[in-house]
Amino acid sequence: MNAQTLTDPFGRRIAYLRLSVTDRCDLRCGYCLPKGFTGFEEPEHWLTFEEITRVVGAFTALGISRVRITGGEPLVRRNLPELAAGLSALPGLDDLSISSNCTRMESLAEPLYRAGVRRLNVSLDSLRPEVFKQVTGGDLDKVLRAATDPARRDQ
Repeated sequence: MNAQTLTDPFGRRIAYLRLSVTDRCDLRCGYCLPKGFTGFEEPEHWLTFEEITRVVGAFTALGISRVRITGGEPLVRRNLPELAAGLSALPGLDDLSISSNCTRMESLAEPLYRAGVRRLNVSLDSLRPEVFKQVTGGDLDKVLRAATDPARRDQ
């Protein structure tokens, strides 16, 4: 354990960081992105991968050992495997995971795994295709294919 650690007001050690890399999403869930919403942050205001890695490095120096990449939908952030590789190389970072709706996971699962992502939290509103479509506007079959591809189960 590091000499310095983050603790909450109750003295509990903080070892986990949720990192939002975008406010954008490729679904339109009514509870998250109401119809007509256009108030997204402009990409030129986002932290660069170098800045994110520097910030997370400061947190790992304070004892953070687990990071979960989130969004919006993190997979819409261009070159996300590049960021994941930089983060997974940080000393003291033992666990790098992603929370995702998995709409883009088919093409990104292998690059993210090679970059050091080892766990995935799938955001799934329903297993009934018609309800999923109604809530998110998305295609449940595409999400399930990406999240359950048997070729990736042993990775």
